[in-house]
Amino acid sequence: MNRKPEPINYKRYAIIAACALVLLGAVTYTIRELSDKTPIVVGAYYLDLNTGKIFVGPTTSWPPIETPSGPHENEAAGVRVYLFSCAPCGNLDGKTLAEAEAMGATALWVEKYKADAKKALDAGDRSPEVLMEGLVMRAPTGTKWISPAGREGVAIRKSVSQLCSGNPASPCNPR
Repeated sequence: MNRKPEPINYKRYAIIAACALVLLGAVTYTIRELSDKTPIVVGAYYLDLNTGKIFVGPTTSWPPIETPSGPHENEAAGVRVYLFSCAPCGNLDGKTLAEAEAMGATALWVEKYKADAKKALDAGDRSPEVLMEGLVMRAPTGTKWISPAGREGVAIRKSVSQLCSGNPASPCNPR
């Protein structure tokens, strides 16, 4: 009835440990390689509606944001601008939309929050109603602010897929 304990198979444990070390090394190498090539976004591009120039603003602000040029139509003039390119983006800070386009970047839309939604966001309200229903967008040279969820808003956002002849367009972000 006494069973003799099986001997410890050290070779098996050595193989498991070696595989674990190789796997850990591969994961570490992959993470380091990806982190070296992934750009760090330090801000967001905004468009000054008064001057027509692109500038870098904080990603932590709710547009529209204040600009040195002053207010635009009784509110802050800095709206978030979404720029895309078929090639790597250059530095677009201080450029006009035409200069950005000459560099290969296309501004597809700008967005801001309605005044009451911005006030609620600044006070800490992050409810879906405020975030989604308070957001408006338009074409960069347009005049009519529309809902991103409406037919026109969806069409503007879908235009990204038509920018690069079937290839995905890359968003332009400050570095």
